[in-house]
Amino acid sequence: YDEYKIEFLESLVQNARQYVSKRATCKNSRYDAIDEITDGLSQINLINLLDSMTSEEIVKKMQEIHSKFINSGAYVAVIGQKHNIDKVEAVITDYIKDYPIIKAPLQIDNEEFYKLTTLPGQEKEESSSQTELIKLNTRAGYTSLAFNLQNFKKSPEVLYLINKYLSDGVLWDKIRVNNGAYGAWVTYTDQDCIIFSSYRDPNPIKSKDLFYESIKEALNIQITQKDVDMIKTSRFGKLNAPMSPLNKGVTQLIRRLTCITNEDIKNNWKIFFEVTSEDIKETL
Repeated sequence: YDEYKIEFLESLVQNARQYVSKRATCKNSRYDAIDEITDGLSQINLINLLDSMTSEEIVKKMQEIHSKFINSGAYVAVIGQKHNIDKVEAVITDYIKDYPIIKAPLQIDNEEFYKLTTLPGQEKEESSSQTELIKLNTRAGYTSLAFNLQNFKKSPEVLYLINKYLSDGVLWDKIRVNNGAYGAWVTYTDQDCIIFSSYRDPNPIKSKDLFYESIKEALNIQITQKDVDMIKTSRFGKLNAPMSPLNKGVTQLIRRLTCITNEDIKNNWKIFFEVTSEDIKETL
């Protein structure tokens, strides 16, 4: 526990960029809430809880959690080369033979997960659009501003291109050049959330206002088909880059668990290459 606590506290500066993004989206969906609870600043709640428990109580709680995991079943993915898959399967068979088939998830309301993202001192805050200000002992800050787009019916491919367009355009000028941040970008998540972020930012509070200004300014920019084609080339190069065997295996596992087929990937690429400058203007 002490090692975990020290590691978390030391990560506050090193992983601040990820932490602020997770905080900005933690009430966007159940998936985002769980991600923040297990790998974000909400870990401080676990640290405070463990501080209040004895070693015996911690061991007992861990045993209860372990039992729940075992009884919930398992999905086993084997990542390796074709010639050694059979050997790996033989080794793990005895280990997993007592695991039941994976069960359906518990039916728990999303609000129960959102409550677990509340940090110490926030108990009285109820607004889902609140601004959080978290002080760290650093010389530079980090800012994230998130928008829920679940009711905004546009293809992810169009939104991805807009993100790249904004990141390399108005955000570069306003957040990096004029406001002094080391980096600024826009991302679109699988949970239908668009995030504006700055990195190593000397003026993080000002950047929040500049994000809104950037959105307004982008509405008046005349984007051409040449601009769109350049963005496509850049994004295609990154997404189509060679992957290691490990990354290929992990990617295939995620696609299997989320029911994404190769046909889905082909269709997404087809839509991606058909996006025009008019699609971008209409969405903006």
